[in-house]
Amino acid sequence: MEAQLYKDCMRYYPFVLGAQTVRLIDLAAFYAAIANEGARPRPHAIETIEQDGRPIYQHDPRALDWIGSADRASFYQLKSMLQGVLARGTARVVKHLSPFVGGKTGTTDNAVDAWFVGFTNDVTIAIWVGYDNSIGGRRSLGPGQTGSKVALPMFEPIVQAAWELHAPKTALNGPSREAMHQLATLSIDPYTGDPSPAGS
Repeated sequence: MEAQLYKDCMRYYPFVLGAQTVRLIDLAAFYAAIANEGARPRPHAIETIEQDGRPIYQHDPRALDWIGSADRASFYQLKSMLQGVLARGTARVVKHLSPFVGGKTGTTDNAVDAWFVGFTNDVTIAIWVGYDNSIGGRRSLGPGQTGSKVALPMFEPIVQAAWELHAPKTALNGPSREAMHQLATLSIDPYTGDPSPAGS
């Protein structure tokens, strides 16, 4: 509830695996919080209102809500894992973007919904593909249709336009000073899972 990811939480076991209806705008805001180490932007529809060429309303981009139940180091580690989705996971078709983007593909049962949410330091883009007006039940996108096949291909041209028009293309930020105090670098033996001896 604190992350404001779900409007209504239904208490049943598959909830922990993500088996819960979520609005796309709330999903995008949560991924933006991952990019910001827990600072969740407030979704908004109006950026500026002008009258006679003068702005009479301007959205405050600094309006953030901190998700306090997880520390900044945990959010940074999650951001790093989501970079790995592009580098070597289900979104590896765009692995050339992995230094600059983190994200996640998703597909529901029977390929009814497919999505991809990707974020940079400045922009979060959420793409959903499905039939939102399917009368009488849920309608599949078809066999083998996944988030990486039908939603992910739309992401790259959008993020390239964002880099051209909104914010420069920059590598994802490293851990903040606060997160760095909670992180430790330790070599792990990939075969045993034990810490490796120093220098090996």
